[in-house]
Amino acid sequence: MHSQGLITRRVFSFVFKRGGVDGTVIFGEFSKDQIRGRVHYVPLVHSSPTVTSWIVQVESITCEDGTSLVDNFSALLDTGSSRSYLPRILVDRLFSGVWAITSANGDIPCSAREEMPKLIVNLHRFHLSWLPKQYIVQLDTGLCQPGIQAIDPSVPVEAVLGLSFLRHSITVFDADSLRVGFAGIV
Repeated sequence: MHSQGLITRRVFSFVFKRGGVDGTVIFGEFSKDQIRGRVHYVPLVHSSPTVTSWIVQVESITCEDGTSLVDNFSALLDTGSSRSYLPRILVDRLFSGVWAITSANGDIPCSAREEMPKLIVNLHRFHLSWLPKQYIVQLDTGLCQPGIQAIDPSVPVEAVLGLSFLRHSITVFDADSLRVGFAGIV
């Protein structure tokens, strides 16, 4: 699109509506009426003029009370993954009490969300909140499933932040400036 002159910058954005169910992809510049507040940008870890993967450095993920779950890892941002795949140590620490009440297929009672902490994802001098109702997803059956799983050790990245994370903010993929931005949903 850029080489054809249809857009002036190599930028695309995923804009989800509140609740993360419906959304839009914008190619080129976004308008300020589509975002709340300012866009916070994070540099890509592996920068090259031809962006083939969107990997950012996560400084830490902590619980709201300050308890550290995991520090300093790189994460692939993947709009094609419905779940997020994080380091096993984080998953084990976060869900240690919940796993005792899971069914064979991983379903948990939705009441478990009330016991789970708000997570703080720290990225390059700013943070995003990740609420239990966002990382534990209610199914049509009335049960819930975690939208977070431990990453398979054979995967060549340390973590994948999928839609369970990305659909709760606007994500701006800026290939011209080799960065990714996050902003609040209008």
